[in-house]
Amino acid sequence: MDKKLGLHASRYKEFDDGLKSFIEHAFAHGFVCTNKVKCPCVDFGVLGENTSGEVSFRDGVAIGPNSTELSDLAGRLGRDANLLPFYFLNWPLVDIEYKDRVMMEIKQHFDFPDECNKYVLKQLNAAWKDEKGDLKREYFIPFATRKDRIANRPNKVPEDQWTVLVEYWENSKTLIDEDPE
Repeated sequence: MDKKLGLHASRYKEFDDGLKSFIEHAFAHGFVCTNKVKCPCVDFGVLGENTSGEVSFRDGVAIGPNSTELSDLAGRLGRDANLLPFYFLNWPLVDIEYKDRVMMEIKQHFDFPDECNKYVLKQLNAAWKDEKGDLKREYFIPFATRKDRIANRPNKVPEDQWTVLVEYWENSKTLIDEDPE
């Protein structure tokens, strides 16, 4: 079998498995109303009651009372390895299906024109990249051996994604680069 085809097939299977897992978790913890999965952030008070609303944009940047909440949500979702997997080595390589799923979640809470999606995607990209950098600083650099790095995987990152990151960071070119992913 073509390695590239096998890799894509496993990614789609992982996407499907992750989505099924998310839905099962949502049903088990009461995040479902009228057969729609709602974001758990609302129930935990992460999003206030008034966050569902319109976001204003000026020159492609969110402004106004809901702009902070929009950025906060994009930041939280962008750091979630189950929604935006970390095994993609850079943002343009992240499958559009993952990005679309997160954008749909954000659009359930905020109303803004489609031409402003680019701003939200930039927020997601920044959070995703920052999280990978934080993971490298906290869970990769402090450990000298591959065995220790794999053994000290952060709980919030699935094992297969962590292994890909460790392999990538162990590459001599990426070790020389002082600025983490």
